Amino acid sequence: MADHVPAHLIRSLDWFADEPFELASSILSEEQPLVYTLCNPMFGQSWVPTRADIMRRIAGNPALFASKGQSGFAELIGENWSLAPLEVDPPDHAKLRKLISPWFSPASVAKLGEKAKRHASKLVDQFIDKKGCEFKTDFAEHLPVAIFLDLMGWPQDLAPMFRSWSSKLIHSDSARVRAECVRSITNYLRDMIAARRTAPQDDMTSSLVHSQIDGKELSNDELLGLLTLLFLGGLDSVTAALTFQFYHLARYPTLQRRLRARPEDIPKAIEEMLRFNGQSVNSRRATADTEIEGVEIKKGDWISLIWAVANRDGREHQNADVLNIDRANKRHMTFSFGPHFCIGHNLARREIQCAYDQMLTRLPPFRLGNPSTARMHGGITFGIDRLDLRWD
Repeated sequence: MADHVPAHLIRSLDWFADEPFELASSILSEEQPLVYTLCNPMFGQSWVPTRADIMRRIAGNPALFASKGQSGFAELIGENWSLAPLEVDPPDHAKLRKLISPWFSPASVAKLGEKAKRHASKLVDQFIDKKGCEFKTDFAEHLPVAIFLDLMGWPQDLAPMFRSWSSKLIHSDSARVRAECVRSITNYLRDMIAARRTAPQDDMTSSLVHSQIDGKELSNDELLGLLTLLFLGGLDSVTAALTFQFYHLARYPTLQRRLRARPEDIPKAIEEMLRFNGQSVNSRRATADTEIEGVEIKKGDWISLIWAVANRDGREHQNADVLNIDRANKRHMTFSFGPHFCIGHNLARREIQCAYDQMLTRLPPFRLGNPSTARMHGGITFGIDRLDLRWD
């Protein structure tokens, strides 16, 4: 343990608790501005801010709190590339982000809308004549992968392999399994980079492979970091968000009836559920000794930003632990904050909207089939392991 951490700030936090939002509540109940955990699943130890305003201060200051190395994926296989632009800080961050931002603009996402709608429709086709589905594996794991493959210009028959890699990498507690997944992903992406260098196509992958920064083509490591982040960022987090959204629709029939009758309320329902179920955890590392409200932070210390803590902070939202789609303040940090605000937020919202459009218009009212199987999990991404939906 770091010698500079006072004993009264040390906490044993259960990152993989079955009720991860209880973890957020316990952190929010702290009187201290930050606490220190000895059981961080990525780094072993880290600081954990207990207030939204402190999290904004940290996420908004990349010079003092850097992002490099927060995933640990390259290190798993003994390499030194960075997930870009997530693990790249200014000024290089803006240059890399600029390369991919046009593909995630509202106009570009709108062009993907019809494809997304068709993918969602095909998924519902597979269980519409049944009396239920397991929503996560029948729908939520499939839609983000299909849309990602369309975006990248890759064949849809890669979907099962990508889903397997994503699940194992994010959720396995075995370093060996996670390293094998990283190696499989990077081997595939390196082959794809080489193929697009010699035979470019009309897709995002080719555009990135042949793009330049300051008059220079990107290195293989820079491209690998970009493509790996796009692969990971568009899959597991959207699956988790979709599953949480439909978990609540199944639990609250009054809300479900309202959205069926008034589809114009769906966007604000999506936004409130994104706030209520902030599922991601990001990390920053102090680049110099500093102090936050009397707490001494040393250079090299990791800080874990648990966005569910920010989203459920009662100083930000009245009755923050209540799901209320009519709340006036819709601000949340599910997509992070500051320079590293999620570049794919428009696409994520569009995918969720497509799911609502299909599930609410084509299926009768649905409910939880077996509430006891709808178990949540914590970790670097909060989620639900299984979601059985039933209808008459």
